[in-house]
Amino acid sequence: MTRILGNNGFACGGTLIHPKVVLTAAHCLKRVKGGKLIAEVGEWNTESKKEPLSPQRQEASKIVKHPDFNSKNLKNDVALAFFENPFNTSEVVDISCTPESIKDVDGDSCVAVGWGKTEHSNSAPYQSILRKVQLPLMDRDTCESRLKDTRLGPKFRLPSGFVCAGGTVEGDTCMGDGGGPLYCSLASEPNRMAIVGVTAWGIDCGKGNPAVFASVPHQLDWIYSTISKVLEDD
Repeated sequence: MTRILGNNGFACGGTLIHPKVVLTAAHCLKRVKGGKLIAEVGEWNTESKKEPLSPQRQEASKIVKHPDFNSKNLKNDVALAFFENPFNTSEVVDISCTPESIKDVDGDSCVAVGWGKTEHSNSAPYQSILRKVQLPLMDRDTCESRLKDTRLGPKFRLPSGFVCAGGTVEGDTCMGDGGGPLYCSLASEPNRMAIVGVTAWGIDCGKGNPAVFASVPHQLDWIYSTISKVLEDD
């Protein structure tokens, strides 16, 4: 899990998918527009200076937003931050797997991770300690149907490239969780987690509505080709 800092401190979450690359949400970049994007990996308690291993912090040397990102419906809500030096793996820092298909994971095992708020309010604080919540995958038709029952209305259509999870009052993502990962266990290796989604949006927090994520398998071609091009140019 990566903590991304922008113009005014904490901006959103991200995921280390290569020693020099962090995957995050394109909508998060408005919080670092014209400023520096700092990635912090290995963080857990943001208010403690006594963690066993100090977090690694580095400023991005290049940021690439998906060229077809739609800021209105958040379609293609992915971006890549590149760094001059590789982050070191350790007991608390690792490179996330990127599955080629949703079918490669156990949909009941998924968890979302972040420092986001616990209520939908501008005045509510971000969490100081990294939290996780279990959010089983939800099939697309059920997700769209459930979202039609919200303020989005009966004409709502879920754009392609999204994956849904959760849908219970017991757990949800919230403000500040954007850009962070939805991890699921690989079906073939239950002890190994892979990033299936990038937290994109939701309706309120903890109201029983599905959380919506940019699908990582859907974006793999763009992710791989962009990483290859940028690193080769360097």
